[in-house]
Amino acid sequence: MDIFIVKTLNVKDEKIKKMCEHISCEKRIKVNKFVNKNDKIQTIVADILIRDQLIKKFNIRNENISFNKNTYGKPYVEKIQNFNFNISHSGEFVVVAISEHEIGIDIEKINSIEYFDIAKNFFSNEEVRYIICPNEQESLERFYEVWTLKEAYIKFNGKGLSIPLNSFTIFFDKDNSIKVVDRNEYNNHIFNQINILPGYKLSLCRLNNESIDIKIINQNELIDYFLELIEKENI
Repeated sequence: MDIFIVKTLNVKDEKIKKMCEHISCEKRIKVNKFVNKNDKIQTIVADILIRDQLIKKFNIRNENISFNKNTYGKPYVEKIQNFNFNISHSGEFVVVAISEHEIGIDIEKINSIEYFDIAKNFFSNEEVRYIICPNEQESLERFYEVWTLKEAYIKFNGKGLSIPLNSFTIFFDKDNSIKVVDRNEYNNHIFNQINILPGYKLSLCRLNNESIDIKIINQNELIDYFLELIEKENI
């Protein structure tokens, strides 16, 4: 399993337009609707990163890559077996998880928010009790831990917010292992928290206990390399 982490940098409008020529029409429309330039960049970067990996792993042309969505909106690559991906972005970072197996990933920037009301409305009673502690900063970080773990679990299942956030519970055992109880049963999902980005929480959900390879990717190098690949395809 590969986890790609990309820090968002500014991109000239001309290059954004050029990259948009090599993504799907649907994704292009989505990008053009964004008002915030960072949202545009992060959406495009995640898309071309996945395309880059598909080109390398399966020796296919970019123009032959086709994405689709399941009933709940989770994207997948058509006609490609054993290639699963999940995307998340927050603040300055985009993260993409790629695996032969189903995967869910979520990243959130830790902001000082009124988290207690959110937790009471969307978390289970057990999770709310875990979050509340004497240290205010620790409580805030625990909130984001639970939030990203719950989001990763939902994204793994591919059913989006059709799964109510308070319909399942994330548990932290004494040995620091993380488990989920859904419909009063412990599930076999494996959770990881990747603590390498100060000021962020990054969580992963999967069923297969394969090794994780974390790769920090330079955004501009990724963009330039992808555009070079496209140029070679057109020679």
